[in-house]
Amino acid sequence: MKPVLAALAATVLGFLLGWLIFGLLLSSFYMSNMTVYEGLMIDPPPIWIYIIGNLALSILFVYIFHFLACVKTFGKGFVAGLIISFLIMFTFDLYFFGTMNLFTFPVAIVDVIANTIVGALMAGVAAWILGMGEKPATTE
Repeated sequence: MKPVLAALAATVLGFLLGWLIFGLLLSSFYMSNMTVYEGLMIDPPPIWIYIIGNLALSILFVYIFHFLACVKTFGKGFVAGLIISFLIMFTFDLYFFGTMNLFTFPVAIVDVIANTIVGALMAGVAAWILGMGEKPATTE
């Protein structure tokens, strides 16, 4: 049950942080640094897309932390999520920047940084929930 709760909590956090960071704080920055043309943006965007995208990333974190790496603290999850999110976003934004005239270099940099932070926080929460109720390992 913990993996399900961890994935759901990380999904909700990712959705809320995405709304705050990309929907409110950075929206004008993105729009002023992108090539905007008629029909580019879906208005309003379908919310379910964001939910499913956050759920997919959350499931990836939970799978890695629970089944492969035994990451069960916020700090370790945050660091692992920082690395994983950075590599994913750096890859995608590099491809987008190199193949499309959609956004400027500053947007690519900001997008990688902002998404890396969101992903790291999602991963930290997922790991924290996976470790809830367990006694910390002692070193002797």
